[in-house]
Amino acid sequence: MTEVVSAGVRAEFEEQGRGLLVAQSRIGFWILLTFVVLFTVVDLVLNPGNFSASQMEQVSLLRGVQVVGIAIAFRALGRQRTRRGVACVSVFLASGFNATVVLACVMIHDTILAPTVLMSTTMFGAAFLAWGVWAQVLVGLASALGIIVNVVAVTHQAAGIFGYNQFEAFAALVASVWVAQSLERQRWSLFVSQKARDAAVAGQLEEARISDALARVGGEMIEAVDTPQLVERLCRVSAAVLDCDVTHAYLRDDAGQAFVPVAAYGTTREQWEMIRVLRIAKGDAARLEARFEREAVVELSTSDARASVGDALAVVMEQAEVTRSLFMALWRGSELTGTLHAGDRSGAAGFTLAQRRIAHGIAHLASMTMEHARVRAELERADQVKAHFVATLSHELRNPITAIQGYNYMLLRGASDPLSGDQADLVRRSEKCAQELSDLITATLDLSRFEAKRVPLDLQALQVSDLFDELRRELRAPAEKPDVQLRWLVHADPHALQTDPLKLKMVLRNLVTNALKFTERGAITVSATERDGGVEFRVEDTGIGIAADQVPTIFEPFTQAHGIESRRKGGVGLGLHLVRRLVDVLGGTIAVSSEVGRGSTFRIWVPSGAATASTASPDRRP
Repeated sequence: MTEVVSAGVRAEFEEQGRGLLVAQSRIGFWILLTFVVLFTVVDLVLNPGNFSASQMEQVSLLRGVQVVGIAIAFRALGRQRTRRGVACVSVFLASGFNATVVLACVMIHDTILAPTVLMSTTMFGAAFLAWGVWAQVLVGLASALGIIVNVVAVTHQAAGIFGYNQFEAFAALVASVWVAQSLERQRWSLFVSQKARDAAVAGQLEEARISDALARVGGEMIEAVDTPQLVERLCRVSAAVLDCDVTHAYLRDDAGQAFVPVAAYGTTREQWEMIRVLRIAKGDAARLEARFEREAVVELSTSDARASVGDALAVVMEQAEVTRSLFMALWRGSELTGTLHAGDRSGAAGFTLAQRRIAHGIAHLASMTMEHARVRAELERADQVKAHFVATLSHELRNPITAIQGYNYMLLRGASDPLSGDQADLVRRSEKCAQELSDLITATLDLSRFEAKRVPLDLQALQVSDLFDELRRELRAPAEKPDVQLRWLVHADPHALQTDPLKLKMVLRNLVTNALKFTERGAITVSATERDGGVEFRVEDTGIGIAADQVPTIFEPFTQAHGIESRRKGGVGLGLHLVRRLVDVLGGTIAVSSEVGRGSTFRIWVPSGAATASTASPDRRP
């Protein structure tokens, strides 16, 4: 603890001690007054024959002096503003009371009562009154001196100074000082410990308040979807957590030459109309940036703003009618991209340390969030450019492919001279390649639509048996695979689905087509069963299977589990990715189990209800 802190804590300790000593002294004064009354009653009522008339008169006078002294002490006690002053009043009363006791004992020639009373008051003060060591030393010395005076005055023997009573008095003096010093140290230790605990609790509460404020700021900014909305939320929440009256946000303009106001909170429409036309010119911006390089948060009064950061910001502060302001830097790496201004109209001397720490956190959070919003906007623009490019390229590629397929069809149908066997085989190969390229273009377009989130649901009632009939007519095992059977099974025909028939059909078509590619013999079985409020479709094959380490990646775009074999059989790894995306849109799930050399089973579950499908999450995973 530094000297400054110790001095402050010592002052608080003394003030606390003053209040405690006032309360203790009042109790002590009442105790003294009670004893005076009791002694008076004993002397005058119970034992009136112990004193002569003159002695009784003198003792009564001393009792009156004691009562007056106590009354004066009561009155003086409330006027003291320091513990030392209260201690002085208590010491004077205790010493005066002891002096009257000694005088009374001398008058009645008593050497027993005075030592008893004086040692009792000395020890009572040490144990009960928080008046400090110096006060205890004074009272103890006065008591010891009073005992000596009492003995010498009554016995008229100076040798009485060295009697047993006197040694007891000095022992009581030493003991009382030790007790007073020990209690004073104990009170100080307890006070310092309590202050440390209070400071720790206050620090924890302040940290919690700062954390709560920054969490609130972060929550508000995360909900913003673009920069304009972000800066508006930033101004509003910053004013709330900083307990400020106005906030303004400034961002660098497109030319990078000046900062311009983009949002405000707490200003009137007239004030905003005047502020929004102001520009923080390049020179003033450079001065502000230089301040930010030295300080995380810049605090300015309106009176010194013009000299510190230029005319524009000074005018802003004047127009907003604030007396003090905090400026927070918005960075992109090492480049200053803007500033947030928080102004206070209360006339307070300055911002607290907690406010400055919150402002520092706001600047950090805002810088990250605004950079995130900028990157997100750039990505969205890039996605739009990519989608436009893919759509244009696919359209330009589809036209010649359609023409090639048309010519192949005419040649195979003998539109000109009949083809020889070799010629027909070449045309069929050309048709197969053209169809694969057409499928690739279609898949690329579908993927582009998914990424652009332009895949609406067309919900209709669908009977599974009708869907299977359509697929049975359209899909057959290729002629070059006579050992492969394609089977369609509907177990206890499910109720009608409320789903998108075209998308569900695309899912099953892709899975069956994929199974046909990698199955040389055996069977491909497509089945449907009601389960868990929906329908589970299974596509089972007896093909080459998928290795266990490749199963987690087969739904990723441009990923092929079978490598060279996949490329030989056609495709670029988009089919299963599109299947998963379509199932997600339908609100369903997809899972796969496979064993190398024995085949694969794909399980697709689709909900029966329209509400489930229409509210499906696009990020659902098997």
